[in-house]
Amino acid sequence: MLDSFLSALPRKTFILSSLLLVPVACGPTTKSVGEDAAGTSGESSAGLVDSGTGTDAEGPQNDSISSSAGGDTGDGSPDPTQDSGSDVDCANLPDPVVRPLEGNITASAAIAFDAEGHLVGSDEWDIYRSRYDGTRELYLAIQQRAGLEYLTTGDLVVADELESSFTLVRADGSQATLLSGLRTAYGTAADLEGHIYVTDHNQIYRVNPETGETISVLPEAYEVSDAFWEWLDQAENEENVGEPPDVGDAVGPRVITFDRDYASLLIGSAFSDWIYRLPLGQDGRGGTPVKWGRIPVGASQMPANGRFIDGVGVDVCGNVYVADYETSALYRIPPEGGEGVLLVQWNDETYGHGIAWGSGIDGWDERAIYLPQPYNSAAVVEVQIGVPSKRRAFP
Repeated sequence: MLDSFLSALPRKTFILSSLLLVPVACGPTTKSVGEDAAGTSGESSAGLVDSGTGTDAEGPQNDSISSSAGGDTGDGSPDPTQDSGSDVDCANLPDPVVRPLEGNITASAAIAFDAEGHLVGSDEWDIYRSRYDGTRELYLAIQQRAGLEYLTTGDLVVADELESSFTLVRADGSQATLLSGLRTAYGTAADLEGHIYVTDHNQIYRVNPETGETISVLPEAYEVSDAFWEWLDQAENEENVGEPPDVGDAVGPRVITFDRDYASLLIGSAFSDWIYRLPLGQDGRGGTPVKWGRIPVGASQMPANGRFIDGVGVDVCGNVYVADYETSALYRIPPEGGEGVLLVQWNDETYGHGIAWGSGIDGWDERAIYLPQPYNSAAVVEVQIGVPSKRRAFP
């Protein structure tokens, strides 16, 4: 049932180390990042210096989730008839225009934009800041193999899939481990109050970067069973292990983003072609996940259990954009959910991975989304869609 899931591993490096460990919330063990003079290549270098440890995580607190103006349909999804707050005609969006970017612009799994408008992305081993003219500079000499997200404070959260941990890089350059001991480390989403939500293909965690306070967001009933993880661990090391246990109602959160109103999380699954909607309470915990929208039926012959949704994003109209690994394609699902439509068809090499809107600075188009091409030398592709992102946490 999960042959496609496993066959994807050599190309995508889906690391599930520490399969049965409990995630550890870490206090601010900091490292400073210093930059040397730029070399002749035009790239600067950075070094890491240990500078001490901090305190342990505190217990949960009841922090509320802010919502933007805009209204909804009564079921939590945005009302497409509401004014988006821009001059966009949400009922008549243009056809997408795809444009590969030239120069030395780097991103392998996810993209973020900093306060100066630079595209921030990784070649898997170091993180770079790229300009629209194709030049780049070394930003951080740390590993990044999945999510990348700026918080409202300007601090950066970096997911390291290989080390199964999330790192906070503060605006002053110091670093702190936010969460470790996970099954893996992948998706990230920042709310409007300074929290970061992260995924490990099993659970979603909300972390307060200032205190280390961590709560589980997805109800336990929708976690993947231990029996499945044990089977997967065995399958990675042995042959002929038989069929995997049924994942049942498990969501398998891989990538996440907030809906237009920051009232729910939208979840791209590691095991399904559904996009789930998870309503959030004032304490940050999720209610019952709903199968909200999906990639068009028949888009792939692959069984539902085994898909890689690699990117999800929301525009100011409430449309949801989905990057799907198995079909090497980009889809758009309407604000009310249901079946999406194909926007862009790539091939295995040029497939666009994570999703980020341009900053509107230095040539980066705020009405275009930018996607890493991990199998095309970590290049970046621009897809002009004619509509900006929903309200962002940063900048």
